[in-house]
Amino acid sequence: MLAKQLLDNFRVQFDQLEKEQLGRIDQAAAMVADSLLNGGAWHVHDTGHIINHELIYRAGGLMCIKAFSWAFTVNDDVPACRKGRPAADPDYNVGLETVRLAVRASNVRADDVMVIGSVSGRKLATVELALECRRIGCKVIVISSQSYSSQVESLHPSGKRLYECADLFIDNQAPLGDGHIQLKGYDVPAFPLSGINAAMIMWMMVAQVIEKMQAQGKMPQICKSVNINDGSERNRSLAAEIVDVIGY
Repeated sequence: MLAKQLLDNFRVQFDQLEKEQLGRIDQAAAMVADSLLNGGAWHVHDTGHIINHELIYRAGGLMCIKAFSWAFTVNDDVPACRKGRPAADPDYNVGLETVRLAVRASNVRADDVMVIGSVSGRKLATVELALECRRIGCKVIVISSQSYSSQVESLHPSGKRLYECADLFIDNQAPLGDGHIQLKGYDVPAFPLSGINAAMIMWMMVAQVIEKMQAQGKMPQICKSVNINDGSERNRSLAAEIVDVIGY
């Protein structure tokens, strides 16, 4: 039964996370707890799989986790026949400058923590985000796959992959291409590992952050479901005030 095979595979993966990554997850939680206890913030940027949707403003999750994203739009229409002209500055790298501007214009500060998730870790924007955060003194925790990433070429001018730009790297154990079960008749494997493993890594990190902060006499606030009476009002009230250093 394929469903049973998949479930068994994930049990093995979670056991491997415990064996190989638990120490790093605990180190990551210590970095986050230290930042929060000293007035810092916990930012999360994911490239579009699970982490942001699973962790941010989730009932039962921590209120202090904040999604980091950016958008850049220019409205400057010209006739189609003019759009093929050479760039005003062919050496100007819009991608690099956009990421740098996003960080500098954001609420990210020195001694905050930024968690960045990307299974391949090759894209220009995610690599530059890690480098720019570290330039301003923000600690960077990367969740990626060393096996996958080491087999692909970086798109960043430095040639670095995301896991090479971290203060702390946690491996999500995904193979090249992400899928991990080869099915008969298909030319690519099915069932990606990176999203579920990354979500588990993050929840384990949340658990350790709660434990470490409670050991210091602080209670990081947990979101109440908005589908329970007064849930929305209670969450808004807590988010609007600073509570025991960490606020929200």
